[in-house]
Amino acid sequence: MELNPINWFSKKKVKEIDSRPIIIKESDNSKNTEEGKAYIASKGSLLMFGVDEEEQEVRNIDKYFNAYYNFPVVTQSVDSTVEQVVQDFRIDGPQKDALMRWAETIKLKDHLDRICRNYLIAGTYWAELIKIMGGEKKKGLGRLKNVATFKHLDPRKMSIVRTRKGKFLCHMQNINGNKLYWGDKPGKIRAKRAGPAEKMFCIKRNVIGDEKYGTSLIHCCLPLLEAKDKLETDLKDVVKRYIAPIIHAKIGNDLHPASADDVDEMATKLEDIYTDTEYATNHLVDMNVLSFEGKGIDFKPVFDHIDSQILVGLQNYSKLASDNIGLSKGGDRGDEIRLREGGRHIRKIQRELASAIEDQVFYYLTGNYRNKLVFEEVEERKFEMDVEILTTLVKNGILTPKKANELLPDQYRDKIPDGLLSDLTQRADIGKDQKVEPDEKVKDNPNDPTKSTNVRDGKRVDKSETLINKKAKSKPQDIGKSKML
Repeated sequence: MELNPINWFSKKKVKEIDSRPIIIKESDNSKNTEEGKAYIASKGSLLMFGVDEEEQEVRNIDKYFNAYYNFPVVTQSVDSTVEQVVQDFRIDGPQKDALMRWAETIKLKDHLDRICRNYLIAGTYWAELIKIMGGEKKKGLGRLKNVATFKHLDPRKMSIVRTRKGKFLCHMQNINGNKLYWGDKPGKIRAKRAGPAEKMFCIKRNVIGDEKYGTSLIHCCLPLLEAKDKLETDLKDVVKRYIAPIIHAKIGNDLHPASADDVDEMATKLEDIYTDTEYATNHLVDMNVLSFEGKGIDFKPVFDHIDSQILVGLQNYSKLASDNIGLSKGGDRGDEIRLREGGRHIRKIQRELASAIEDQVFYYLTGNYRNKLVFEEVEERKFEMDVEILTTLVKNGILTPKKANELLPDQYRDKIPDGLLSDLTQRADIGKDQKVEPDEKVKDNPNDPTKSTNVRDGKRVDKSETLINKKAKSKPQDIGKSKML
């Protein structure tokens, strides 16, 4: 659906987008997969030279960024989401040490911050992976196949080219009629090859159906933002109209009727009223301030409704933002539910972001799909809860200390040499309460040292009556050779 331009989009000139992109790996579709039989390109798609090279709706992208620049509710929603998504992270896998050194070298966290922000705003975002000159010679990066960093691109200049049946061909950049492509040659389109598809990083958010491009987080809020802007514009006129008191001047009376000239003269004096304006009249002029009741509209309920719908569309679960418009009515339980729902929303974005980085960037750097990007917990108290659970499991004998140690994050994990923990520490009952019921054999005089554990006729037998094993060694054992557990 094409959206008509609205006034508030022209409030501020769209900036050149200086942002960082991600891409869901499309390169696997180029050579190693089949086209299939179903057609993907719709009837309305622009099919040139037998391929679908339909570009993004640039006007909509301009609206998304203008909304982010001009509306605080949009800025706060996007920024708070990014701040929660881009947490501290670690890398697991065969090349984790080299990749962590690489992440420190290029300041990956800053890149992820820019990538996530533009990914939420634009819906689809690109970045080129460019080689760091001499990067393979830097300490700790020698195990990487390629050493690259991000070159962030303007998503308004980027597009995807595919066949009519949906087979990915290339990523294309079009600037002033000059076309570059990364991937396979896009049919008969005149363009210059810039590199393989693996050197282009792209991520898409909420792809609907067979669309080529993702959906912006702001898209569903555009009509509401238009209404909000119109209301705020009208509110300025209303305030200007009613901020000054409306004065009714009654001139003359039944005994001294006012002439038309007297009325016109008084109207002229009342036309421009300032904060320091004072009037002095005779007894024939009676001036009253009219009440505002019934002459205006209460904008607060309208703004609250629009703002609440915008927050829902932006999936903003912040208590601070919703409290300001009266949405926090569920008490502590409602806040807890909102906190959990927000955590699931953040983890979903983290999962998409991590998948894109693993499949495209980590694979390009190492040639290995087994390296994983792991974000820390969204909620600060979640780690404390996890540690408490592990502690309880160890105390109850369900987990061994060694297994619990392996389940901790790297920064909290101790490296325990093999064999240091004896078989005793590996038993499932480690940490259990070792209190047990006394043996039935020793219930009779349990503290009598002269009694053995043997029972005869229901009573314990004296140790003096216990038979001594004749095969026992006459020579005592050397205690010094015993091993300590």
